[in-house]
Amino acid sequence: MHLPNLIRRWMFPFHSATLKRVFSLADLTDGSLYKIGDDKKEESAFFTLLSGYYFISIRDLPEGPVTLVMRCKDDEEYYLFLHPASVSKRVFYLPDVGGKVQFYLYGSDNSQKFNVTFTLTSLPRRNARKLMRKKLRTKRQSIEGLNEREMFIAYNALFARGDSDYQRWISRNEPLYWSLPSVLTQHFSILVPVFNSKAAWLEELYNSVVSQIYPHWQLILVDDASDKEETVKWLRQVQGQDDRLRVIWSDDNGHICKATNLAFEASDSEFVIFLDHDDLLSPYALNELATCIEKNPKLQFIYSDEDLISERGERITPHFKPDWNPDLLLSHNYVTHLACYRRSLVEQVGGLREGLEGAQDYDLLLRVSELLTPDQIYHIPKVLYHWRMSDSSTARSATAKSYATDAGLKALRDYHQRLRTGALVDFASTPNFYKTSWPSSDSEAYVSIIIPTRDRVDLLSSCIDSIKRTAGSTRYEIIVIDNGSEKHETLSYFASISASNVPGRNVKVVRDDGDFNFSRLMNLGAQHAEADTLLLLNNDTEAIVPGWIEEMLQHALRPGIGCVGSKLIYADETVQHAGVILGLGGYAAHSHRGFPRDHAGYFNRLQTVQNLSAVTAACLMIRKDIFNEVGGFNEDFVVAYNDVDFCLKVQQAGYRNLYTPYAELYHHESKSRGEEDTEEKKQRFDREKDLLRNYWSEIIEHDPAYNPNLTTSFENFSIRTE
Repeated sequence: MHLPNLIRRWMFPFHSATLKRVFSLADLTDGSLYKIGDDKKEESAFFTLLSGYYFISIRDLPEGPVTLVMRCKDDEEYYLFLHPASVSKRVFYLPDVGGKVQFYLYGSDNSQKFNVTFTLTSLPRRNARKLMRKKLRTKRQSIEGLNEREMFIAYNALFARGDSDYQRWISRNEPLYWSLPSVLTQHFSILVPVFNSKAAWLEELYNSVVSQIYPHWQLILVDDASDKEETVKWLRQVQGQDDRLRVIWSDDNGHICKATNLAFEASDSEFVIFLDHDDLLSPYALNELATCIEKNPKLQFIYSDEDLISERGERITPHFKPDWNPDLLLSHNYVTHLACYRRSLVEQVGGLREGLEGAQDYDLLLRVSELLTPDQIYHIPKVLYHWRMSDSSTARSATAKSYATDAGLKALRDYHQRLRTGALVDFASTPNFYKTSWPSSDSEAYVSIIIPTRDRVDLLSSCIDSIKRTAGSTRYEIIVIDNGSEKHETLSYFASISASNVPGRNVKVVRDDGDFNFSRLMNLGAQHAEADTLLLLNNDTEAIVPGWIEEMLQHALRPGIGCVGSKLIYADETVQHAGVILGLGGYAAHSHRGFPRDHAGYFNRLQTVQNLSAVTAACLMIRKDIFNEVGGFNEDFVVAYNDVDFCLKVQQAGYRNLYTPYAELYHHESKSRGEEDTEEKKQRFDREKDLLRNYWSEIIEHDPAYNPNLTTSFENFSIRTE
């Protein structure tokens, strides 16, 4: 079909058009447009469309996060996350007659080419409103009283925003959050290995250090036998420009670990910072570190947030990290940069290990973490480091340095071997991420599965059948807490399951005729549990894959681990729960709710084992001794937030709560009790919200598993704009 005719069809209702083209993300990320239907980029090519609503869908994408940006007249932008192996779609509105729309793609691997099916359809207003209402209801958003414009604003807010949000965040937030200039005299040594680096990049690096508002530093550049003329020339020119700069020349190319160790040996500061040859420091980086050390002199290791610098010099893709998260670190080096170590700590572990090139930072952090306590580690939630995207950098593509992934696996395996954990480590499905299988310390492990219910035998039977289907060799007992069931079919079902017990597969029913109180029912179930490990499970859950109990059990039996939570999925294959984040909505809400089941999430956190402050009791495993140690559930929390309160008590007692994406269940949420839709229920819900805030206001204000620069208004880890 000829392109002008195709565009004309897009201008009229009830017509759609589809094109399948080969795209490269590099074609669409340099400020120009890949004109659909053409074979080359054009600097100012727009689609001209009539005003009104449109529906866009894209499918057949590769692995990895990609964002589509639709830029309309007056720079109004709409965003759409493109999900691998699925259809990504949304409604957008073009306000002006004859409006122009330009499309951009942003992704993590700009060199990758892929086939994409691109469909754009003009929508009648009534159809657009119908689709928006459906989406808002799916996301549990209220639409009562909204006019059409307000509905579109609410609908548009559901979608991830692009880096234009980050540019606004930079201008709005960074001038306000830097610490006052320090008058301290703490010294820092900045260590930089150099090999055949671009002179322009070295110049920018040097200027980022010289421009520090904190003056007490030394910069040590080690040339690793460069044979590139521009590199050697720049290094010779810069020598002597500042007394705080030293250039060391190596006769042999020993690679990054050896060169960095040479820089370390030549340093004389109490703290050392590792800086890559093509990256930059924020002008406030050293001042923030000095201020942090002044407040807490016992600190041994400090890290910060970071972002990327495109080859055009734009700051993009900020990584707003959690505070110290040991289990996330055992899945991936989430810390990366900026990393500041006390010198004596690096000396104690012998510096960087040669042979771990590509993952030398990860290996060093794993080794020093064995010597540190959490109170000796600090995360500065500010962007102090700018990581340059280049063709060979993992900042551009995780596959750019496959040897780094291999080295990371070796570093992690060596870590477990040193600590004799018995754990086995292998690659996860995402490059630079790893999956650890922990040994079960008890081959005869026995689990008590506690399921509260009232009638709804359809839900309960489906739940129990799924357990039997997927439990594998795990020995368990099921304790059904019957909260006053009355229906004949329910009582008959109880009798049948109680009479069908086999060794290692026991089922018993415990009657409770009191008013519904989830906390009391959980405590009652724990009292009747014979096993040393408890699995709390809602009756409206349904196990999906075999091995999920074993996955949770291996973590629950680890020393230091408290509550273990799973990934819960809605029937439409979107995420209902991937852990709980404190502060969302003012209190607590679920991580990544509404994302596709297989989506990576924020920096792959949806698919990664990690520590979280809380997980839902709809599927929660914990050792019985820990349950008893913290006094079980607080029965003042009748329905809401009882699991959050329980998890926070466990965390306060010194245990790490944990989320694993490898245990997946369907959750038909609220089907057994219904929604909070009566005045009495709303008043009770408000009381329990107040109770949670009274107990846990400090962690609600700052969840260590979240970042204060991320939103508390949505569950999608977008940048905070409120």
